[in-house]
Amino acid sequence: MDRLSTLIQQELNQEVLSYTVEEMSVAAEIYLAETCCRLHYNQLLHKDDFPGLVGSRQLIAWLNDRRSKSNGTPIPGLLRLYIASNPGH
Repeated sequence: MDRLSTLIQQELNQEVLSYTVEEMSVAAEIYLAETCCRLHYNQLLHKDDFPGLVGSRQLIAWLNDRRSKSNGTPIPGLLRLYIASNPGH
C-alpha cells in the first residue's frame, strides 16, 4: 500500500508541476505582450510613416484595458477579451 501511495503522490506532483509550468508560460506571454507593446510599439510604427494604417497609440489603446470617459467604468482591451474567450490558453 505504501508503494501505491508513493506512485499516486508522484503522479499528482507531476500534474501540478506541468499545470504550473503552463500557467507560468501564459503569464509570461501576457506580460511580454503588455510590456513590449507599451514600450516598443511606439518606436516601430508611427502614424505618419504608414498612411491609412492605425497609429501606435490607437493600437495600444485597443490592446490595453481603459476606463470610460463618461462614467469611469472599465472597458476591457483586446488582451483581456482574448483571455476571457480562451480560458484554456
